[in-house]
Amino acid sequence: MSTRASVIFCRGDVDKELYNHFDGYPDGLGRDVIRLVKTVNLEQLYDHLIPVDGNEAMNFDIWHCEQAAAGKDYPYRRMDGWFIKDSIMCEYAYRIDLDHRRLEFYTGFQMTPQQGNRYGEDYEEARDGTKYYPCGLRGIFTFEFIKETETELVIDELNRLSEDRSDAPELFGKQMPGDGMQKISRKLFVELLKDPARLFAFGDPVLVEEKKGGTAVCMSRELYGKLKERAAMENA
Repeated sequence: MSTRASVIFCRGDVDKELYNHFDGYPDGLGRDVIRLVKTVNLEQLYDHLIPVDGNEAMNFDIWHCEQAAAGKDYPYRRMDGWFIKDSIMCEYAYRIDLDHRRLEFYTGFQMTPQQGNRYGEDYEEARDGTKYYPCGLRGIFTFEFIKETETELVIDELNRLSEDRSDAPELFGKQMPGDGMQKISRKLFVELLKDPARLFAFGDPVLVEEKKGGTAVCMSRELYGKLKERAAMENA
């Protein structure tokens, strides 16, 4: 049975989205994506991904990805980034961000808009009138976390996230200040602590500006747990 999914390799302003038709869940495609992050040269893989139209175009295939990472061109079916936006058809998505060295994990059948979702809030309407928004971001895994963690444990986390389906994505692994981080004031940060969903909607870690320099706020799993606990107590 098909479990459609998307694998997106991102660098700069150019996303290269590959369609996957079978076994898109974490134990299938997720395992292949983790293997790529752990074992291949992702920069070289990206360089050899060639979007094409026609019969020679291919869907995602782990063997061809590994060949591309070794320097062989991989002519993949041109998707132009639209598939992940269709959460009726796209059941899972794995976004490999080379600039920020992280894997973003998304799930489909998103029936409410997710605040801060990089793919927007446009929706497709099913025949029964149900609105489906772009796939929802569930978790962010740094490459370092994936490389240092046993594959089965990473897959367990992906499975848990796909079952929980929380709109407040969790972060696995430390992220330090750098490109792509958003700066917010201390006052706003304190305010956001009262509402973890708003905080995580920023998508990237945040940098709380001090009078002298800055302090990184790492969205670790531990920190997320504390924020979630605090929110539950305040809402009790």
